[in-house]
Amino acid sequence: MRVLTKRARYGAEAVAPALGGKRGKAAERFADRAADLQDVLGDLQDSVVARRTILDVARHHPGEGSFSLAAGRLIEREVHAGESRRREFPSCWKRLDRKQNLSWM
Repeated sequence: MRVLTKRARYGAEAVAPALGGKRGKAAERFADRAADLQDVLGDLQDSVVARRTILDVARHHPGEGSFSLAAGRLIEREVHAGESRRREFPSCWKRLDRKQNLSWM
């Protein structure tokens, strides 16, 4: 979904100057909203990858209590960060998917 959003954003950015006027502004608004969605999806992906990486590294250090504690705390932070961005997704999507943002197409 993030890759498709990126393509749509770049397409809107490319044609906005040629459209000019209201349609150009709508294309720019769409591109801005698509960038916001990309950020949310990218941060969510980063959180998932970070959690997996921390867990993989922690598995190579069994029995090291302080290391395991630190890894657990880092994973906990990433879980919270991911949940926060996941909660942002629906409103971010709605801002992108408004008729006024799609009128330039």
